[in-house]
Amino acid sequence: MIQKSWRFERWIIYTVLVAALPLFIRLICFWVLKNPVGSTVNPIDIVFFGLTLNISNINELNGLKNKSRKIESQGLQPNKDRVLGLSLLLIILLAITLGMIYISELLSVKILSINSTYICSILMSVASFVFSWNVMLKIQRYYGNN
Repeated sequence: MIQKSWRFERWIIYTVLVAALPLFIRLICFWVLKNPVGSTVNPIDIVFFGLTLNISNINELNGLKNKSRKIESQGLQPNKDRVLGLSLLLIILLAITLGMIYISELLSVKILSINSTYICSILMSVASFVFSWNVMLKIQRYYGNN
């Protein structure tokens, strides 16, 4: 069994940092290259960050052990169906945003405002991070009460 104190730290290391890898790699490339072309931060990298976090939510909740009815009656177990539904909703919204960004980049005529693309992807990824953080805190508390 995973130690209770390591669950949250492992989420930070294995999920959040890995989800941010495309952004970190792009920043390193801009730092290393002499004449990079394009923007330093890409909305696609930001969207993938949010997607990864929500997929992690689904994975964590599906792996959550069913505990006794006593624990469930105390309300300590997170409401899995609601959290799974919200994660799926965020995945759908992020996937739609990702598709629109890809279409905009592949067409010679820009159909999206670059500023609105950045704002939308940043807001949804920040929402995904806050949501995932809360999910992990609830899971940590759930396992901590056993």
